[in-house]
Amino acid sequence: MRKAISAALLAVILVSFSPVSSAAQPVNLPSASAYIDVGENGNANVTLVFSGRGFSTFWITLPKFEKVRLCGLKGGYALYNETSGAYFYYNTTVTLHPSDDGSYELRLCFSFPYAVLMQGDRAWFMSPLLTAHSSISIAVFVKLPLLKSVVRESPSSVNQTGGYRVYILSRTAQADLQGRVVVEYTMRSSVPSAFISSMDGRVRVEYPQPYTSIANKTLEIATQAYSQLRDLTGIEVQRVDLRFYLPEQQMGGLGALGFVRGEDVNAGGRGPIMLNLA
Repeated sequence: MRKAISAALLAVILVSFSPVSSAAQPVNLPSASAYIDVGENGNANVTLVFSGRGFSTFWITLPKFEKVRLCGLKGGYALYNETSGAYFYYNTTVTLHPSDDGSYELRLCFSFPYAVLMQGDRAWFMSPLLTAHSSISIAVFVKLPLLKSVVRESPSSVNQTGGYRVYILSRTAQADLQGRVVVEYTMRSSVPSAFISSMDGRVRVEYPQPYTSIANKTLEIATQAYSQLRDLTGIEVQRVDLRFYLPEQQMGGLGALGFVRGEDVNAGGRGPIMLNLA
């Protein structure tokens, strides 16, 4: 009898406390924005802003190899990184606690190198991966350097304000790349190209000048590969040309890593090997 009374009393206590606990900290999803300011060198500074009222917990992708800094806070916060399916990103659980007036705001900042790739007077922008809790839409504000005209964008922009083009990323957004904004555009001025060659002149790389380090590494790898293939086959060629191109959708987007143009193949393979800058 005493055990039955104790069990009943415990049940009453648990039931009475359950609604109070859940009512004390209801979970409210935040308003989320991303500000991407791209410099003329193509590198970007990214600021993520989360704001709202009450207690909030949700997840969002954050870069794994770029330092994420706290650059503004109202209330309290905690971050917990977990491995994601995207190699360069974490799935980060964010917990936000309100300040005394019941509201919170969190600002996280990080760098995003090579946000814009440039060649001649054309440019190609891709945002960092911005995926989040399924009920969260992210307003993405993008400021592009030397923008003249947009050739293609995904998803379509919804507004322009203060020099930013505004996009909305969500699970239902129609985008070429889920969780990313992509913009192909022309610039008001052109980026000059340059050439570098191997010591014997057999391998040559044509590249836009801002990407000298990428071109140098490409030349190193291509020179070693040519040397090994020559030793294996005994075949020498007069010269191997490699030329970088932008990952525009009409050129295959991100999927076409490298190719030789069909007309060059038909002419005997004399044309350059096209390498995707991305």
